[in-house]
Amino acid sequence: MRTAFISVTILGAMLALPVHAASVDAYAYSVSVQSGCATSGPTPNITATGLNLIHAAFQALPCTAGQNLQTRVRTTAQANAVSGETGNGLSSFGSWSESGTSVGQGFYAKIAAKAHAALSGHTDGFTLAGHEAFGRFDDMLTFTNGSGPGIAHLVFTTTGHGTFNTRGSGEVSLNYIGSNSAGSRELMRLVGSSASGWDLRNDGQYLMLGSNIPNLLPSSVKRMLYGWNLLNFQSHFDVSFTYGTPMELRMLLFASAFGASADTTNVSDFMARTELTGITVSGNPTAQVTAGSGHVYPITP
Repeated sequence: MRTAFISVTILGAMLALPVHAASVDAYAYSVSVQSGCATSGPTPNITATGLNLIHAAFQALPCTAGQNLQTRVRTTAQANAVSGETGNGLSSFGSWSESGTSVGQGFYAKIAAKAHAALSGHTDGFTLAGHEAFGRFDDMLTFTNGSGPGIAHLVFTTTGHGTFNTRGSGEVSLNYIGSNSAGSRELMRLVGSSASGWDLRNDGQYLMLGSNIPNLLPSSVKRMLYGWNLLNFQSHFDVSFTYGTPMELRMLLFASAFGASADTTNVSDFMARTELTGITVSGNPTAQVTAGSGHVYPITP
């Protein structure tokens, strides 16, 4: 049995040279099959992110039936990837049926991901059914109107919703990846289920454990019947830079959804959009930024 999960991840990386062309890309993957192979690893696309994501199972050769993977890459226009699969089978616990879709969108400073899954019946370890997507952008930013080292304060705003039935569960996470071997840094994470409760962290701090401390939640997070709604939910982090030296900014928003094995149909849905809504520079109210893509990023005093 595969537990229902939803995961949204933002991958941001500020790296030093070399400078390369700006681009946006989108990824969507769906699988729905009773597999004859014991394969349960992530797709190569997910492995390449370097993040520990809650992912759908990927079948390598020769077992490739019942799955659909789409990718799109652009430099000036929005990248869109859409995938979907419907399947059914007979597991060691009985019959099952499942369907779902995933959508990824990538553009500079604005990325989106959506996943949906509906499962009924009883599955086993060879039932592969899941749907995931991401949107990503990769750009080079150069801060000017100053000299020497500086610190930029970045604000990301996420809007979205998650709805789950009794057996559903999910995760949303926002990560920053440092340069070279600095590793990842978790900025925001929402994980749990309507059955076991929810955990929420932001800027490295726990805001809620299970569903027992709702007073610690920010007003921008609203409880729904079987999940949560993120209303203009903001996350922040600081990055260092050198004036006049290009630095790489990569962001990735990931979503995945899985139905839960049960007698009745169990649905898992998630969609989220994240935007880089503000950049301030410490000690310099007149700092400016230019991007390799030509996109105008929101510098604020």
